[in-house]
Amino acid sequence: RRELTPSVSVGLIRAMAAWLVVDTRWQYNLLSNLDLTAARYAGKTLDEKHQAAEDANIYRVAETIRKGLPAGVTKVTLVSDLADSELFLGKLRYYLFPLWLQPKPDPLDPQAVLAVVESAGSVIDPAKGTLRLDSGQTLSVVSLVDDPMVRLLRLR
Repeated sequence: RRELTPSVSVGLIRAMAAWLVVDTRWQYNLLSNLDLTAARYAGKTLDEKHQAAEDANIYRVAETIRKGLPAGVTKVTLVSDLADSELFLGKLRYYLFPLWLQPKPDPLDPQAVLAVVESAGSVIDPAKGTLRLDSGQTLSVVSLVDDPMVRLLRLR
C-alpha cells in the first residue's frame, strides 16, 4: 500500500499543475479578448459600434436603404447575388427591422422598392429608366438612391 500512495500523490500533483497551466492560458486569452473588444467598441455610440463590427458593410447597406426609402414604405425587395447567403440575408433583415425584406424579386408589387446590391446579372440603364433582371425581365424604374454599395429603385 505504501508504494501506491506516492504514485497517486504524484499523479494528483501533475493533474493540478496541468489544470493550473490550462486555466492560466484561458485567463490570458480572456483578458486579451477583453482588450481587443474594448479597443474596438468602448466609448462608441451604437451606430459607431455597428460601423466598427465585422459586418459593417451589411450595416451600411441597411442604413442606406432605410434612409432612402420614401415615407410609408414597409417592404423592400432585394435584387442581389448575395440573396442566397443566409448570413447576409439574416444580418440585413436584422438591421432593417421592422421593415420587411423580400429576398427575391418574384412576385413584384406594382409600387415595389428594389434594393440592388452586388447583382452581376442585373443591368440598370439610368437614361432609359430601366432595370433588366438576370431572369431577362425588364422593369421601368425610378432611382431613389445611387450609392456605390446599394442602388434603391422604385417601380413605375
